[in-house]
Amino acid sequence: MLLRVQSINLPVQVPIIIDNTKQSIIELNQRQLYNDSEDSNNEALRLYGSLSYALEKNKLNPLPGFGRPDLYLTGAFFRGFNVRVTNTSFFIDSSDGKTSNLVKKYTEDIFGLTPDSKKEYAKTIVWEGIKSYIKDRSGLVFQ
Repeated sequence: MLLRVQSINLPVQVPIIIDNTKQSIIELNQRQLYNDSEDSNNEALRLYGSLSYALEKNKLNPLPGFGRPDLYLTGAFFRGFNVRVTNTSFFIDSSDGKTSNLVKKYTEDIFGLTPDSKKEYAKTIVWEGIKSYIKDRSGLVFQ
């Protein structure tokens, strides 16, 4: 049992867990934008400049509130989301052609998780991955 427990290497395994759950990170980031019109700092995105466009967008998605952007129209920007994982962090971006214009308009902070989303991700997705890894390596079971 001691050898099995000693074989647990969380600094190596956690980036693997994060890499395997990139889709959850993407979904959380997209939910912040689409539902709440908030960047990774919980800051509201700049309101639409055009009243007529705000009316049209509100018909398509009233969740973020009138005049608040959700950065979703055709879905291409959201479909382009990707996550790069390093040993110590992860970075979100989009391969869509509109990305650089959206970053200029709303800043790089459109990519990333809010503190609440980070907490949700860590306490559910990552923690479940850690428990599963420890169980597989050592046979220990969490209650």
